[in-house]
Amino acid sequence: MELYWVTEWGYIQHLAAAQIERAMNQNPTTSRLGRLLELGWDHACDAMFVADCRTGRLVDVNPAAERLTGYSRQELMGMDRTLLHPEDERGAVQDAFRKSIADGRTVDGFHVQRKDGGRVPVSISSSEGFDADGLLLAVGVIRDASELERREHLVAVKLERDQAQKELAEALSAVVAAITTGFEMRDPYTAGHQRRVAEIACAIGRKMGWDEDGLQALHVASLVHDVGKISIPAEILAKPTRLTPTEWALIREHPETGHAILKDVPFRWPIAEAVLQHHERLDGSGYPRGLRGDEILPGARILAVADMVEAMACSRPYRPGLGLKVALKEIESQAGTGLDADVVRTCASLFREKGSSLAGWDQR
Repeated sequence: MELYWVTEWGYIQHLAAAQIERAMNQNPTTSRLGRLLELGWDHACDAMFVADCRTGRLVDVNPAAERLTGYSRQELMGMDRTLLHPEDERGAVQDAFRKSIADGRTVDGFHVQRKDGGRVPVSISSSEGFDADGLLLAVGVIRDASELERREHLVAVKLERDQAQKELAEALSAVVAAITTGFEMRDPYTAGHQRRVAEIACAIGRKMGWDEDGLQALHVASLVHDVGKISIPAEILAKPTRLTPTEWALIREHPETGHAILKDVPFRWPIAEAVLQHHERLDGSGYPRGLRGDEILPGARILAVADMVEAMACSRPYRPGLGLKVALKEIESQAGTGLDADVVRTCASLFREKGSSLAGWDQR
């Protein structure tokens, strides 16, 4: 007597009924094995079919086969096994069973034609033929691949969506570049300021462990954080003397103007909200909405620090730069009150540590 195992899935394929019966009568150990085989047959999740290799007709099926096909065991007994498959697949199914017998592999890409007309995607495999009282039998195993196919479809959809998002991100990056270039033509100081703020902000985010997607969001937000200044007359932006209260009120409107410009752009990150919040302060002293603490986005907190450092350290039309030491001293004086203490600590360390990405930044 021989045992046969279903390829790859570890099921005991089958012992011919007559062999089991004889063995059970002869040996108690084999009797227990026979019962285990019956349990495996009855409770297997995959559909199992015993077929006559010479005629191709089904000799027996397990309960899972009834569930998969919608036919009863009585209806399946004696049926040509190829009739379990759609007509256009029957020739290929025969070849697939032969291939599975020859190399022991599972073959995908087929369907079972259910009694109710439904088509179920399946993978199939088969044992080698074995003799059972003069019959050459084989056990075929058919696994329902519906869930696998569904998952593969979801993966394909996700890949398509990711590609579409990538293309959109590239298009939006081109828009951001165009906005930055436009600023440079109108106000070189603002354009250069935004690029330097982006460099500082991304260095802070990277040091704080932000992932690449978060860093990309931070980069984009930095490059457009002052886009609202496009509504401010150029002579005010470049004014070499102190601003009047009216002019300063116009300047303070730029976060809201920037938000209005960007809120309908389909960024996958909250860019418009970060732009709106980059002058907010943790203690509520910022503008335009006087937000406090956790009401302020993490990206806006980083922007606030990077923006202040760049604005103080670098020259403006109306004053020379105050220098990096003064800028760092100022942000440290506001750490934990107006500015995020962790962001301030990270920013200061990046400028002071030798070999860091911002070391020597003020001399470039």
